[in-house]
Amino acid sequence: MTTISFLWCKVMTLYHEVHKEAEQRRQHTTTEVQKLLKVVEDAIKNFHDGEEALQCRTLARIKEDRSMLQKAVGTFFPEKDIPALTSNKMSNLLNGAEYIISEHWDAISGGTLSNFANWKNCEEYPIGQRFYNISTSSLLNFIQTAGLSVLIEESKGKKIFDIPRLQKEGIYAVDNSPNIQGVRVSEETAKLVKDWNWYFKDDKSPQNGEIAFPHVGFFFGGSRQDVRYLDKQFRAEDCSSSVQKWTKAEHTFTTRDMLAVINDMPGQHPDYVKGVLTPLKQDREIKAGDVFVTSRFHTGIVAKNLPDDSAHMATLSYTRYMPVIEGLVYQELPIALPKQDSHVKSAISASSISNKDSDVPIEYWDCVEESPTDFTEKTVYYFEYIGDC
Repeated sequence: MTTISFLWCKVMTLYHEVHKEAEQRRQHTTTEVQKLLKVVEDAIKNFHDGEEALQCRTLARIKEDRSMLQKAVGTFFPEKDIPALTSNKMSNLLNGAEYIISEHWDAISGGTLSNFANWKNCEEYPIGQRFYNISTSSLLNFIQTAGLSVLIEESKGKKIFDIPRLQKEGIYAVDNSPNIQGVRVSEETAKLVKDWNWYFKDDKSPQNGEIAFPHVGFFFGGSRQDVRYLDKQFRAEDCSSSVQKWTKAEHTFTTRDMLAVINDMPGQHPDYVKGVLTPLKQDREIKAGDVFVTSRFHTGIVAKNLPDDSAHMATLSYTRYMPVIEGLVYQELPIALPKQDSHVKSAISASSISNKDSDVPIEYWDCVEESPTDFTEKTVYYFEYIGDC
């Protein structure tokens, strides 16, 4: 694992900015999901054919969506400059939505879910008892995807951004919602999905339009390839796009670029990376606000000072390990302290979380995502940020 540090005056500024973003994003996300669930509750109550019919039809629609997604994936891979549909786990989202609607319909229709912000502990959760925190797991994303699926069906199959109930409440608009964003598609994919409820094309969309993805902060590829979202207050991020944003770096860099810098691999990273990051001296203690990057290609910031004898490293990062971790998440990772040398400072000893900790039945999610917290015996390096405050 590699850690990138900022000059002291910048370190605390960075930490406070990221902490503030985490709190604000959580507030905006939960507020919008609560509004969505109130709308869904009303839609269910007033559905002309009754609750049971709406539940059955929504489940059927989700199965159709899954089938369409599988067809779209087959056209997506040739476009190397576009993040693959599978990388954003929409199949898992649809499976999670199916779980919510199949197993917890009464909690949706009865209004129990819309009160989730007031749940104080696991015992009060009507679902997901073993999700450690509803605001930092995939459960919230499953819930909102379920709610959006209900509204698509209730509106007689309107496209996601044409649903009157959402427009009336001013929620889930692609240019300002913290919980939904589009990913551009190839011409071949657009022909296939042009009538799909999750496809849209407006004046700001790329030539071939976009597919809408619900999210709770994390989105593979971030927003770097989609200019329309760069001014969005709470746009989708991945781990490296967020670090690029927080450090106010002018040019894009990735975790692979960071590792190439520390390993001094000329030609393996853009030259401008060294103008932003420089290796940190070995005797410098890790501080809250430093930036870490691991040899497993994950990055974020250190959330607490890390003395040499510390057994845990606190981090804030955009990450995803469905279904137990998703979004801008605070984690305390166990670390081991190997023998000191000119490069090694510490190592993550093992993952502190497992997808087995989820109580969402395995049949509802079809691909196990590699845990970004599984850093067994990975070394830690340091950098100093040399850009502007």
